[in-house]
Amino acid sequence: MLSSLIAQWETANLAAFELLGKVVTQSANPAGLPGAVTDVGAWRAFARTALQAGQRYTTVCQSALDESWREQRDRLALKDTAAAVKQLATLNADLATRLAQGHMQHAGALADAAAQYLDDLSHTRGVADLAMAFGKFSGDVQAQSRAHALHVASLAGGVAPALAQWADTNLTDDMERAS
Repeated sequence: MLSSLIAQWETANLAAFELLGKVVTQSANPAGLPGAVTDVGAWRAFARTALQAGQRYTTVCQSALDESWREQRDRLALKDTAAAVKQLATLNADLATRLAQGHMQHAGALADAAAQYLDDLSHTRGVADLAMAFGKFSGDVQAQSRAHALHVASLAGGVAPALAQWADTNLTDDMERAS
C-alpha cells in the first residue's frame, strides 16, 4: 500500500513539475527585461495553466487518498467484522436470556416452596408438625437452589467453548484458515 501511495505521489509531483514548466514558458517577460512588452494573453495562459496545475494536483492527491482508503477498507473486511459483532451480540443475548429465565424459574420455585410452607403451617397441630413443615420447606429450598446452581454452572461452562468457537471462526487470519 505504501509503495502504491508513493508511486501516486510521484506521479502527482511529476505532473506539477510539467505544468510548472508550461507556466515558465508561457509567462511574458520572465527576466523582467527593460523595454519588453507584457503580453496579456500570455498572462491569461499563465493563470489558466497555474489553475490547471492546482486542479490536477488536487485531483491526483485525492485519487491517491481514495485508493489508499479503499485498500484499507477492503483489508479491514468491515462486512465480516459487522457480522462477527452481531454473532457476539447474539451469544451475549442468548446467555442473558437463559440466565434470566433460570433466575425467574428459581424465584418462582422459591415462591411456590414458601407458599407451600405457609399452607403446611396452617395445618400444624403442634411443635412436631411445625418442625416437620420447616424441614420440608428447607429441603425444597435446598433442592431448588441446587437446581438453579447447576443451571448457572452449565451456562457458565458453555460460555468458554462458545467464545472459543466464535473467536476461531471470526478472528482467525485468512492465511491460517487456508493452511
